[in-house]
Amino acid sequence: VSGASVVVNFTVQPCGSLAVQTTSLPDTIVGASYNWQLNNSGCDAPYTWTLTPGSLALPPGFSLSSAGLLSSGLVSNADIGTNYFSVRVTDKQANTADQLLSLAVYPALQVSYNGSGSGTVGVFYSGQMVVSGGDPFSVGFPYNAYLSSGSYPPGLNPSFGTITSSNAAFVLSGTPTQSGTYPFVSVVADADGNQVTNSYSITISSGAALQIA
Repeated sequence: VSGASVVVNFTVQPCGSLAVQTTSLPDTIVGASYNWQLNNSGCDAPYTWTLTPGSLALPPGFSLSSAGLLSSGLVSNADIGTNYFSVRVTDKQANTADQLLSLAVYPALQVSYNGSGSGTVGVFYSGQMVVSGGDPFSVGFPYNAYLSSGSYPPGLNPSFGTITSSNAAFVLSGTPTQSGTYPFVSVVADADGNQVTNSYSITISSGAALQIA
């Protein structure tokens, strides 16, 4: 407007200093793929990610892109253990920020069933589902297990079995009360949510008929 003065007030919000916001990494297991985006604060983009000079190397098969993506193909047995390394992010003004990270890699989660696929009405039955690997729960039983479909033969019930330093067992036992074929699907999970799904089937026969001479 001619002859008028206009006053405009601006508020400048500081964007914060450069810092790595990712301070921890999710665990993984052998046989899984891995992709995790590292994040940072700051306002002088673009940013470039590298390992900090002098850092320990990434686990075998892992890479860190300049955009901050930590990734691998299938994680291998060579990666098992807790892997430590330091990452660095650099902004366009050549400011840097470093962060020490650790990545825990566990053996593959494995499940095997050593029970018979058949049983007899009135005859005690017992089988074990042995679980190893993965990231066991630190409190209580090391793994979770549940049926996703199907049912156990009537008279058979699941329970916790033996725990050793390398595995844990779920026990399916009891005295069958009804003949038939009983398929079921079992899911086993560790503390990180890794799962193994297996299909089983147990056939219960009626048993020998009583013969009177």
